[in-house]
Amino acid sequence: MQVHIPTKIKLTESEQEFFDQIDFAFTASPLKARASGKASRALMQSLIKRRAIPSARRSYFTDPYPGGRGKSHLEVFQLKLIQLNQRGWHAFEHPDFIGRYLRYFICGPDLPVRTMQRFCQIVNDESPDLREALRAFVRQEIRKVSPSHRKDAAEEFYKLALECFPDDMVLVRSIRDAAVRVS
Repeated sequence: MQVHIPTKIKLTESEQEFFDQIDFAFTASPLKARASGKASRALMQSLIKRRAIPSARRSYFTDPYPGGRGKSHLEVFQLKLIQLNQRGWHAFEHPDFIGRYLRYFICGPDLPVRTMQRFCQIVNDESPDLREALRAFVRQEIRKVSPSHRKDAAEEFYKLALECFPDDMVLVRSIRDAAVRVS
């Protein structure tokens, strides 16, 4: 089995322009935040229309997630939007969507390149006990992260595992569990 580091999806010229208008750090003025939301909505409409979001990234959003009590990120997000009385395409303007999902849909897991390279190398070396080798590596990497950021790092390893093993949810959840236990 050969896996590769997840990469940023190729954006069209107009999509790249929308992407460049988005303030993912949410440091801008309210006016800039609204502009970011509108750019996010236009970008998502284009990505959906041309089916550009990789299936593993869509699955992360639409499939039930571990610890989600049978719910997907999409369902949880929709419940939040109902409380805020927001529906339709406007959901893609919401800061939670932009910060938690949009960046991942486009850029992939938010982990250092060398960490993802090592993860993929372990997979590609076909270790006799792949599951334990990956779990040990993930635990080691999570311990390097400050305790206040370990939960986020564990989620990024979950995303990486989803991209590398889209057809092996047992392995994906095992890797996630190893990361979460350290966090």
